[in-house]
Amino acid sequence: MKNKTKLKYGNSEALLEYMLNGENVSILEAILYFGVQSPNRAFTSFKRKGFLIKKKTASMAKIMVRINKNLKCHTPKNLPVTEINMSEYYISK
Repeated sequence: MKNKTKLKYGNSEALLEYMLNGENVSILEAILYFGVQSPNRAFTSFKRKGFLIKKKTASMAKIMVRINKNLKCHTPKNLPVTEINMSEYYISK
């Protein structure tokens, strides 16, 4: 039987590194950029490791502009993205 090596660097670790670099991240970005299936669970895990995770409100339009710098992501034309508020998370220092 061959030795199976464990993956030491996964989706959640990539998300944590991104946040440690001072970046804000929304649930949508965590899923799209990093493939984290349950971002809230990842944030809870980070808290248990001693990181202070904070959140603030941002418009969906702001988050979509940020996403579209790296990915092509469109919303339905009749969706009022400027009126929809989402949460973005960051690590407090």
